[in-house]
Order: sequence, then structure tokens, then C-alpha cells
Amino acid sequence: MLLKYSYFLWLVIIILLNTLPVNETGFSEYTTSRTRGFRIDYLIHFAGFFILPLFYYLSLIYGKLNHSLGKFFLILVVSISAAVLIELAQIFIPYRSYNPNDIYYNTSGVVAGFIIFYPFIIKHITRRVTG
Repeated sequence: MLLKYSYFLWLVIIILLNTLPVNETGFSEYTTSRTRGFRIDYLIHFAGFFILPLFYYLSLIYGKLNHSLGKFFLILVVSISAAVLIELAQIFIPYRSYNPNDIYYNTSGVVAGFIIFYPFIIKHITRRVTG
């Protein structure tokens, strides 16, 4: 039952995790930890948005909605917009800090996820339209 809403549920979780005010010390280990010069929180941003298209694919499989190529591109635009707007909103949230690199990793995760899952999503959409 929840799988058909998984895209929207994960989007809400991402929004909450990225906008709820938190004490800076709670996440400082992720924003300052570096593995070979790479901050771990960038990987977390990328991964969180990378799996968003996977949840869209799951919602296609388990949902009862009619999906089309137009809706696919709408979801792509919504995902990229969320990746950018979530980070921009942090400018106005206490204990949050805006980082343009986070926008890059958020949107890179969305784009990479849609590139990876695109064949599966399109196959499912065309199967529903023709089948």
C-alpha cells in the first residue's frame, strides 16, 4: 500500500530532513568529516536524491494511476525543483546553512537517478499504455 505513495513519502522525508532546524553540533561530524578531501554530507545529499527516482518507479509499479511520458517529465521537474528549493530554503532557517555545493549534489543525484532508472520507468509507462 505504501509503495504506491513511496515517491511522495520520500520527498516529504527529504524535505523534513533538510529543513527542520537542528543544532549545528548534531550534524557537524558529517559536514566536517572528510574522506580523501571529500565531505561525507555531499554523498548523503547525492544518495538521498538519487533514490528519489527509484521511489517514483516503485510508485509506478504499485500505484493504480495512469502514468504517461508527460507525467514522467513533470516528476523530473518537481524533483529537480525540490533539490534546488530545499537548499535555498535553508537560507531562512535557523541553524541551517546554505551551501551551493549541496544544490549541485542534490540535483546531480536526481539526474543520475533518472538516467539510471529511465529505461525501467519508460518500459513500465509504455507497457501500461500499450498493454
